[in-house]
Amino acid sequence: GCGHAAGPGTSVLVLDDVQYADESTLAWLRFIARRRSAGRLLVVAAQRPDRPLPVERLSHIVLRPLDAEAARTLVGADRAAALLDRSGGNPLFLVELANFEGDELPDSIVASAAARCAQAGPAQEALRTAAVLGPMIDLDLLAGVLQRPAVSLLADLETGERLRILEERGTAFWFRHELFRDGVVAGTGASRRALAHREAARL
Repeated sequence: GCGHAAGPGTSVLVLDDVQYADESTLAWLRFIARRRSAGRLLVVAAQRPDRPLPVERLSHIVLRPLDAEAARTLVGADRAAALLDRSGGNPLFLVELANFEGDELPDSIVASAAARCAQAGPAQEALRTAAVLGPMIDLDLLAGVLQRPAVSLLADLETGERLRILEERGTAFWFRHELFRDGVVAGTGASRRALAHREAARL
């Protein structure tokens, strides 16, 4: 938890997605961190956990998935259980699902999944194809579908793990979040999906 609460007369500055901050922003954060006693300013910097914050910090809070009580507060008691189960407690997914009518995925979730995949650079082809094939990645099957050596695909999967798209369980990689995988699949072209399924069936 955070032991430094904002009291009366304290200004609060909230910065989101600090993993995308440029060097001048990071330099300013380092400057503010060194001058703690120069004024009443609480800076809250949020970022994804796959990259360390390159500035000194007083407190570090890891945000966990939302629980049932938090879900009820956000979306109401009637829909909380179903939406919590589908969203896995991810606040963005929970709110977007709550505000969307229909069986398809909201465009915001598809766009969020696409943006995360794009961070993988050249590895995103393997991640997209793996998403089409299922939640658990069969390395040999994926290698056959992509016609690449399995050993070369390991680096792509490790990139996915570093970005917290995948997680390693035992000797296999799995998508961390099924709804995220659904978003990747929804953002993958129909031709690519059909080719992946056809090659998997052939193999």
